[in-house]
Amino acid sequence: GSSHSRLLYFQRCMEIMDLGSQPLAALDLEQTYWITFLRNAQLFDGVREFLDEIRLMGIPSAIITDLTSQIQFKKIINFRLDQYFDYVVTSEEAGCDKPAKAIYDLALNKTSYQSGSIWMIGDDPEKDIKGSKDAINAITLEKISSLNSQTKDIKPDLDFHNFEDIKRLLLKINNYEK
Repeated sequence: GSSHSRLLYFQRCMEIMDLGSQPLAALDLEQTYWITFLRNAQLFDGVREFLDEIRLMGIPSAIITDLTSQIQFKKIINFRLDQYFDYVVTSEEAGCDKPAKAIYDLALNKTSYQSGSIWMIGDDPEKDIKGSKDAINAITLEKISSLNSQTKDIKPDLDFHNFEDIKRLLLKINNYEK
């Protein structure tokens, strides 16, 4: 978790520039970075509607993420997603980053997983797709965007461009099972 700390990045940047650690400046830069990030970040279209369907179906959900707990909680609250997820698992809490098995196991333990399919929705081929397949044999769904690049050797079970497509798939599966 601490390996992702923007505070430590800014501290190290100052040290590389031969300015010393500069704690006050590093703290100010970190706060400015996250304030700017949170003001400008946007959710993908259709995410809330998809998450609404998951909640209505009673499907347990968890966020598994490689960042410090404090900033991830801020992001979840900033996007008003706190009511959608049952659990949050951060690399800071798990003591390791994705694709380590331990971070996925912690999420399964929190959800009291017993049996059935596990879906992993992510955008990083190595960490999300390969990691969850190897660790917990998840059904993998990769969100394709201009920010990620698919790799030829790591393939998700399904890729998609928008959350409306996944919502429709979930509704079809749910109606089929009834």
